[in-house]
Amino acid sequence: MRRPWPALVLLSGGALLLVALYLPWQRVSFDFHEFGDIFTPEPFEGWASTVAPATALAALLLVALSAVAFVRPELSTRLPIGRCALAAAYFGVAVAAETRDLGKNLAPEIGFAYGAYLGLGAVAALLVGGLALRQAELRQLRSLSYVASAILVSALLLVFLLPWATFSGFEYRGILAPPAQVAAVVAICMPRAPRSLALVCGLFTAAAFSAWSPAGFDREYGAWLGIGLAIAFAIVSLSGGIRRPKLEPIPWPKLTLSAAGLMLVASFFLPGEAVCSGDESGTVCVFPRAWSSDAASGAAILAIVLIVGEFRRREWLPPRAELAAGIALLVTTLGFQFGHGEMNDLWYGFWIGAACTAVIVVLAAIGLSAPPLDARLAPIALCVAYLADVVPPWWGEFSFDWPRFFWFAPFSWITLTGALLALTLIRLWLERGPDLRPLFLLPVVIAVLATLDLARAETMTLGGGIVLALCALLVLFAWVERARLLGQGQLRVPEILRIDRL
Repeated sequence: MRRPWPALVLLSGGALLLVALYLPWQRVSFDFHEFGDIFTPEPFEGWASTVAPATALAALLLVALSAVAFVRPELSTRLPIGRCALAAAYFGVAVAAETRDLGKNLAPEIGFAYGAYLGLGAVAALLVGGLALRQAELRQLRSLSYVASAILVSALLLVFLLPWATFSGFEYRGILAPPAQVAAVVAICMPRAPRSLALVCGLFTAAAFSAWSPAGFDREYGAWLGIGLAIAFAIVSLSGGIRRPKLEPIPWPKLTLSAAGLMLVASFFLPGEAVCSGDESGTVCVFPRAWSSDAASGAAILAIVLIVGEFRRREWLPPRAELAAGIALLVTTLGFQFGHGEMNDLWYGFWIGAACTAVIVVLAAIGLSAPPLDARLAPIALCVAYLADVVPPWWGEFSFDWPRFFWFAPFSWITLTGALLALTLIRLWLERGPDLRPLFLLPVVIAVLATLDLARAETMTLGGGIVLALCALLVLFAWVERARLLGQGQLRVPEILRIDRL
């Protein structure tokens, strides 16, 4: 079969976008020497953007899928390559817009640096390659509903790039809020997805509106356009009517678990923290919502998946115990982030969410049996050690300089994804099914994610070295497990790691 050239273009474009994040995106042409060296600004790299972690994840996924499509052309129509290309290109544009804002706040005379040109060139390549790869499918999608949905999605993506809030004269675009990044990805997936996904997109768009709620921020026109589009997405989700619910009795554990997940998402719209400051003249308090943290968006995604899994069980959905563990981890992280500091106190919104999390964990634990005491406990212990190395810095208990042994990378979508993959790996080792390929793949993916952060820091910390060593040991244990199942006395290179088969 002829190899599709657009897949090679997307592979190259995704790789170039990843490289561009490590290069300067803005240069300042103003002469600061008369103010002294202390006022000489450093160029802003792509990683200075809040959207950079989401961009890196989208580009990395695109590179992996494009490589598979290039090697196995028959799979190109079954992989979501076009959506990944559009998401990576959109986040690349968002990085350029935010780094430009950062430069404007520093000096009026500023321009794009070579990193921005490389990144925007990669964005153009992604758009061209994605359209070329999916042009046959796009010709078939001419229905009125699809066109209306595509227009609505395009409007939302554009609105996220507009100013949503101002603070002390500085503008903040909507895409900087973590829920907006989730809503953008959901919107890109929406045109060919079930209408219920439109409701999820509207939910996270409203969450992005709520993220700019603390006093001191003035909402701009972009926020109001966004909340209008959130209402429009909710209407679209109900356009086909509401199905009549089945009158069969719903088991109380399933009903309670779903209600707790729904209340957990709703609690993030309530004040989760009280930040008070003042002097003899009085005290002023602001009450941020939980949506300002990536942890809330991650927990909301897992809660929605949990609710969907309770009523529409799919084989590809994670089991409730794994989802409950991820929710507990992220809500705990949210509590440490909000409660860290002398002027910070946890507020009622967080405690409602914590109570819902406790209910989810208890109900998910019902029916679980104790793990068998055999050799699989060793790789599970390695996964726990990985979480022990990665998670504590999220909680603000360890500074960047002490102790270096525990520091690995800042909290972002990248480290969050790695932690959730570690939970999945624990579950796979407990189940230990016949297909051992995920036991090889997941540690490799976690190591690649760790490499992104380590290259960003431009240094190898002890925590980073420990993460890479744990991933190597996990691959080794998977190799040993494969050799044991095959009943062979010697270790051989697994088929999934052989490059001569490509």
